[in-house]
Amino acid sequence: MGAHDVAKRYALTTPTVRERVTLDEFRKTWSWQDQPEFPVQNMTADLTKICSCVQLRLLRCMVAVNLTIETPDERSIHERTVQVWEFADG
Repeated sequence: MGAHDVAKRYALTTPTVRERVTLDEFRKTWSWQDQPEFPVQNMTADLTKICSCVQLRLLRCMVAVNLTIETPDERSIHERTVQVWEFADG
């Protein structure tokens, strides 16, 4: 993400997003061409707990994650998020 690589960022979206949104649509939606490059960051994540899982065509889980975001010359940011993780095609 820090390198402003739209294709790589798109590849990191969930399978469901990629089924419904093309790369060109993703590029337009986020107005990537108008955004400055993001600073280089180091991000680490620790799984706090699995809140729930549902088996659909794929496995979708709600998870709590502790994030640490480090940017050179700035204070580290610590956040706790609840995310949806999807597992599809292995």
